[in-house]
Amino acid sequence: LSCAGFVGDCITRMNYGLVPRGRELRCEDIDRVCRFVNNAKHKLLCITGAGISTESGIPDYRSPNGSYSVGHKPITHQEYTTNMHARIRYWVRSLRASLYFTQAVQPSLPHHAIAALEHANVISNVITQNVDGLHYGAGSRKVLELHGDLRSVECLSCGGIESRLEFHKRLEDVNTQWIHNVLTIDPHWRIVHQDKIRSDGDAELSFNVVNSVEVLNEFQVPKCTQCFSGVLMPTITFFGGNLKSSVREKAAQITDHARSILIVGSSCQVWSVFRLVKRAHQDQKPIAIINIGETRADRLATWKLESQAGITLNSVCAALQIPVDSHEKLSINRCTLVNKKA
Repeated sequence: LSCAGFVGDCITRMNYGLVPRGRELRCEDIDRVCRFVNNAKHKLLCITGAGISTESGIPDYRSPNGSYSVGHKPITHQEYTTNMHARIRYWVRSLRASLYFTQAVQPSLPHHAIAALEHANVISNVITQNVDGLHYGAGSRKVLELHGDLRSVECLSCGGIESRLEFHKRLEDVNTQWIHNVLTIDPHWRIVHQDKIRSDGDAELSFNVVNSVEVLNEFQVPKCTQCFSGVLMPTITFFGGNLKSSVREKAAQITDHARSILIVGSSCQVWSVFRLVKRAHQDQKPIAIINIGETRADRLATWKLESQAGITLNSVCAALQIPVDSHEKLSINRCTLVNKKA
């Protein structure tokens, strides 16, 4: 597969405040990705991270515009399970961000392109570190959410499951007066700008709320509806937590089945995903990376592109003549993509 005359006149509705600029995409880059995915012969595993959701308005962790860069420290598993004040703070932040994540956040170009590649049997499986559910929202179905998802909460005592939407309704019901009191302190409390959103599905609290310990202590977190006493926790793996053994084993099986590995938008810093990349490398499988910035897997990769994921993957779909079902159309003007045998 080859292309000629590529001029990167690419127009998207990206969240440029969150998406690192990256390197300009060249014709030979598209050609290289196309050859790579074709050589996988329908056994291509795509591993994704927070970098692909920046185009949806969710900050990543480690880029110059990411959560760590603005001083955000994600809650850890130990903090959540042992510190009641930390749990309250988490749910206050989560409640504040709920409208943003349920109404404003939508799958973006990379999610739709990956779904299109899956539907065309180019990508055989997706393993994602993300908990936002945007792969499913874009239409992907062969997805393993390595670190869980934000769709549910689970009781730490009895294991009962409740949808996060229902739990948030209960949060609001038991905190009606609390919300009223907070709105007197911060009238814009529920209006969350993108720069206050954090990668964990929550939002930064205003100065007035943060510094009012009394206000935070008045917030109530409902208990489990099945055992009536258990602490409810999001069905995600917080930092410092362990993957479920079933998920860890499934991820290993998917990696073993793959012929090639394509990493998109992940620095591969956490062990849960780096171990998969290392496993593939030990089996001498080709590994490619599309990520802006350094990754832990750089030394294991066959090659790497530091271009934006949405533009890159949509250009690859165009070259392979695979339609992308997205409301965010990618326009590549004055660009001629010519198909021929590699």
